[in-house]
Amino acid sequence: MGLLSISPKSIAQSDNYDWSLKFGGTPFSYISNSGTTYDWYGNSKGQEILLGLGYKNYHLNASFRYFQNTIKKDLPYDYTIYSLPKGADVRMVFWNVSLSYEKEIVRRIFVEPNVGFLKNFTTSNIMDSKGNEFEIKDLLGLTLGVNLIKYIKFADGFYLGFYVSGNYNFIDYQKLNYGLKNNTLGYSIGAILKGTDVKKKNPPAKRNVH
Repeated sequence: MGLLSISPKSIAQSDNYDWSLKFGGTPFSYISNSGTTYDWYGNSKGQEILLGLGYKNYHLNASFRYFQNTIKKDLPYDYTIYSLPKGADVRMVFWNVSLSYEKEIVRRIFVEPNVGFLKNFTTSNIMDSKGNEFEIKDLLGLTLGVNLIKYIKFADGFYLGFYVSGNYNFIDYQKLNYGLKNNTLGYSIGAILKGTDVKKKNPPAKRNVH
């Protein structure tokens, strides 16, 4: 997700603050593969954790997503003597760091496009010749996405948000095996908490009556 960070104050927005900090996540995070990558790994449901720091409409975000599947076919691991056999547990971890810009479209409902850097860690329960868990090459990539968030104010400066996010991950899976199809689609449904440096509005000046 990419990360979901919506926390503004720009002209005409519903709430008056500059800085925000948010934390959230979900057990309903998904990746969707296609072609030969789907034939090997399938699609997967996992967990997601999000953290973001915002200033006005701009946000720096970080996210962690974890998936695990039992692979559906053998996969020779390129450039090594190892092969991942059908039935092995393969874990994929996605670390994202992204920048985003949010826009309030209706009262406390925001749309937020984002672009970021992605690192994909892939491991399995297969052991190497020394008895250690075989760790697969890390993959680097880019992610493009958009978040839609609805916030509910529950205290002065604090909000509960519910989000839907989608992102397209540019990942070179062919570095694992040249027969795989690159890239994957991700989407999530979850919740976040946001705290802000809420600014009190100055009361109108009293007029002296003579």
